[in-house]
Amino acid sequence: MAGVTTTGFEAKRLADILADAQAEAALIVDPVSGETLDPDFGSEDPAMQVLQVPLDGVDQAWQALQLVFGQFDPTKAVGAALSGLVELNGLQRQQATASTAIVTLTGTPGTLIPAGSLVSDADNEVQWATAIDATIDAFGTTSVTVTSQTFGPILAPAGSLSQIVTPVPGWASVTNAAAAAAGREVETDTELRFRRARSTMAPAASPVESVYANLANVPGVTYVRVYQNNTLVTDARGIAPKSVAAVLTGGSDLAIAQQLLARTGVSAGWFGSTEVTLYDVQNEPYAVRFSRPTPKTIYIELVVQVTNPSVFPADGVQQIKNAIVAYAQGGAPALGIDDGFDDAGFPPGAPVIASRLYTPINFVPGHKVISLLVDDVNPPVSATDVPMVWNEVGFFTAANIDVTVM
Repeated sequence: MAGVTTTGFEAKRLADILADAQAEAALIVDPVSGETLDPDFGSEDPAMQVLQVPLDGVDQAWQALQLVFGQFDPTKAVGAALSGLVELNGLQRQQATASTAIVTLTGTPGTLIPAGSLVSDADNEVQWATAIDATIDAFGTTSVTVTSQTFGPILAPAGSLSQIVTPVPGWASVTNAAAAAAGREVETDTELRFRRARSTMAPAASPVESVYANLANVPGVTYVRVYQNNTLVTDARGIAPKSVAAVLTGGSDLAIAQQLLARTGVSAGWFGSTEVTLYDVQNEPYAVRFSRPTPKTIYIELVVQVTNPSVFPADGVQQIKNAIVAYAQGGAPALGIDDGFDDAGFPPGAPVIASRLYTPINFVPGHKVISLLVDDVNPPVSATDVPMVWNEVGFFTAANIDVTVM
C-alpha cells in the first residue's frame, strides 16, 4: 500500500499510477451510447498520450513526497534539512575554511609588509596573504600568519612557501619553517552523516572510541585516527608503551590537547610529534602529545594517447594534473562525482593506491592510459601502491605530475 504506513513511506510507482488510471478510465460510460473506453497507455493513441502527461506529474509528486518524508531521517535527509536535523545532536555543518601557515619574512630592518601581501610556492599554484601588518625587526626577520586564498585542504610542506608575489622594497625573502595547517571544503552530506553517527560514540564504553569521537567533533578537524599501545613495550609502529597516539588534520592544537587530556584514561600517556602543555585544577602540568601527518611527496609519470581530439581539452594535460591533486585531497566527490563514491581520497595513514588514480585521470575525456608510474622517489619507477605509515600522508602537487601525450 502506497503512502504513510506503520513501516514508513512508500511512493506509488508510475506503473501503478498508470494501471490505476487505466482501470478508472475503463469505468467511464457514454450516457448516450452506453459504450465504455478501452484505455491503453502503452498504445500510440494520441488521447492516451495526452492523458499520460498529468499522470507523469502525479509520479513526480509521489517522488517529491518520498524525498520530503526522508528529510526527517538523518540517514536520508539532504542539504538544509540534514543541517537542521544534526543540530539536535549539537552539531553544525562545517563550512569551507582556508589553510594557514606561519612564515618568516626577511629583509631590511624597519620594512613594513602590509596586511594582504601575497606569497606562494615555487609554481605559484596557490597564493597566501599575510593576516596583519608586519615590520621586519632589528635582526632582519619577522614572523606572520598567512592564509591561503583558496578554500580547502591546501597543503604546504615546510619550506614550500618561498616566493614573494607582492613586491615590497626592503622585503627580500619568505619561507615557512613548519607545514601549513590544512583547511577544508564545505562538509558534504555524506561526511556530516558520518560525523553524526560517530558523535554518538562520544560517551562510548571503549576509551579509544570515546577519544576518537570527541576529537572528531573538535571544530575544524577534518581527519582523525586514534591508535593505542596498551602493552609494556614500544610497538611495531614506534608508539611508546601504555600510550594513545592520535593523528589529526585541522583543528587548533589547544582544543585537540584539551580533548585528549579530558578523555584519555589516567593510566595512559600520549605519543606524538606535537606537544601542548596543559594544567589541571591542581595546577599540575601535563605534556599532551599528538601528531600532524608528515607529508610524503608523491611523483607520477603518466603517458596517455589521445583517442578523440574533438573532446580532449586543449589544456587536457593541466586538467589531468588538477584532477589528480583534487582527487587525492577529497576523493571522487572533489571532482563532482557523488553517486557510489564516498571515499575521501588518500587520508593520513592510507596507502596511495595506484589503480584508484584512474578515476581522476579518466575524468578528463578523449584519451586512454598507456602507462602509469607512481612512487615516492623521483623519477618514479613503480606502478604499484605507495605505502604510508600511520602518521604519513601522500602529498600531491601538479609540479610533481608528468603527463606525456602521444
